[in-house]
Amino acid sequence: MADTKQQLTDIIEAYNIGKKPLSTLLGWGVTTVMNQLKADNASPEFASKINEIHENPYAFARLLEENKRLITDVAYRKAKAAVEKRILRDKSALLVMYLARHSNFDIAPYQLTAALFYSQALSLLINGRPLFDDDVYYLHRSFIPYPSIYSGLIKNGVKYVRTETDALTNEEKDLVSGVNKVLCGYSPNAIRAVLKADRARLVERHGGEDEETDGVLITLNELQSFFAENSALTPLNDPKDLKRYFELKLAKKKPGGN
Repeated sequence: MADTKQQLTDIIEAYNIGKKPLSTLLGWGVTTVMNQLKADNASPEFASKINEIHENPYAFARLLEENKRLITDVAYRKAKAAVEKRILRDKSALLVMYLARHSNFDIAPYQLTAALFYSQALSLLINGRPLFDDDVYYLHRSFIPYPSIYSGLIKNGVKYVRTETDALTNEEKDLVSGVNKVLCGYSPNAIRAVLKADRARLVERHGGEDEETDGVLITLNELQSFFAENSALTPLNDPKDLKRYFELKLAKKKPGGN
């Protein structure tokens, strides 16, 4: 079981927020946080909420924006700067924020993760290096390649964090926007179908799926090897090449496809 007191201390330090403002943001009395730090055991409701914002800075970003009117401007600005710094230290977060802004926030969560996935594949093939550090992790019965990004930034915080695109190079921006442009030419069902097909092959090459574990981790090396094999049949040297890749994958999904 998580140490709620330690989590609470971590939150106060990481988000640069006082005990009273934090209590207010959580919708409890101003002394609740102080009392919980002294208590032997945290209440289940309190422990659950603290665990959520400790593990998910995007959830804290959302909470901060939704309740900012309840705390002082100074407390808000300090916490805002701290949570953005924590979130935007991850390259994957920067890429998602760029894509969201580039699409005027009119982009489905699954498409954002698909854009990350295929941008990563192209970067490994074209540049010989990953675009960001995250490995692929497939939960059971899920085709989403980056579940923590999907559930964290995309579902909880994409509109609540300032976009700092200056941290990305023009090459990185061109790659992800080029991939996303290709994806915009396909229906949601088509994108999901290709993601599912790639998941099936990656998991098969990995050695299958163990039902005793939470999911399957696909390393960057495995991902690069998989797409290198695909590129031998369908060259992937540019984001535009993804169109041919998708067409071949979708053709195999049709009746009579091989």
